[in-house]
Amino acid sequence: MILLMIPLSSMQPKFVENETKFVESSYNLKVSKSTEKLFNDSLGQILNADIKVFERIETENLKYVSAIFVLKKDYLEFDNDFEKLKTETTRLLFDTVS
Repeated sequence: MILLMIPLSSMQPKFVENETKFVESSYNLKVSKSTEKLFNDSLGQILNADIKVFERIETENLKYVSAIFVLKKDYLEFDNDFEKLKTETTRLLFDTVS
């Protein structure tokens, strides 16, 4: 009998991590909180939003926006629900921080 052992880590897919380095001192509390409030007021029955806006990243003169949405139920089960939610969150995000 031959025992074959393969480390589990070799079976897992390799993820490439793209890390954007934002300038921490460029954190915009006012825009972050107002954007977060807009999301929670507009879509609060569907999700809770945690928004952080940084005015600069290290390599370019671009904004960095972290948007974490915690859904109150599974809206991702049906493609139509997901597309509506994606469209609305994208619209709100670009309207407020661009």
